[in-house]
Amino acid sequence: MTQMEDGADAEGSVQSGEGDFVVVERVQSPTEAHIIRNCLESAGIAAHVADANTVQANWVWTVAVGGVRVMVRQSMAEQAKEVVAQYRAGALVLEGESIQAPATVPLEPGQALWNPDAAAAWSLWVTPLFGCVLHLLNARTLRNPGMVRASLVWLTVCAAATGVVMTHMLRHEQSAAGLLVASSLLSPLTCLWYVFSARDQSKFIVERHGRKYRKHFILVALIPALLLYYLPAMFG
Repeated sequence: MTQMEDGADAEGSVQSGEGDFVVVERVQSPTEAHIIRNCLESAGIAAHVADANTVQANWVWTVAVGGVRVMVRQSMAEQAKEVVAQYRAGALVLEGESIQAPATVPLEPGQALWNPDAAAAWSLWVTPLFGCVLHLLNARTLRNPGMVRASLVWLTVCAAATGVVMTHMLRHEQSAAGLLVASSLLSPLTCLWYVFSARDQSKFIVERHGRKYRKHFILVALIPALLLYYLPAMFG
């Protein structure tokens, strides 16, 4: 099956002579997208990859296009999602290999990670910058170049958006209430960041290191962030 040309519509579906194609998975890496496509085709499901060329040529566009899309015919979507779930769980193996539960890998001695879901949740109160910074630190600890690049892109986007919103709000109301309004205005961006980037990091950590990996105490980062965000407005 040849790769679909970059250019599926914004809805995530395309028309073809064989029926509609819909997105069943979005990933940051073209390589992973093709691995998933191969898994689907091995299961007898025709699959295409969209936007791989765009992302590979200019990784900064990864966020703008919503990652690399893996697409199948709409009639096969549910079956395809089951195959993707098996791939994520490590249940798909090569012929001749034994099937066994995927082993998690412990973090190196002295390493710890910030809880990515907690970082995203608290970002609703202290702007998405809080979560973006912690996710970038996690990506560097994990030594994952693709994750680092994605985190840097989102950090840049969120920093620009936060600066614009904060400047506008503080011109009109220099108070903690004004900052709460600013956080609420930025919440849609926080949600987009979580859906298209942060959630992938959370899944990666759980799949590779399990749920009982060593975590930094979130309050160590949260308390200074809250103080820096709210105190100047309250006492300024």
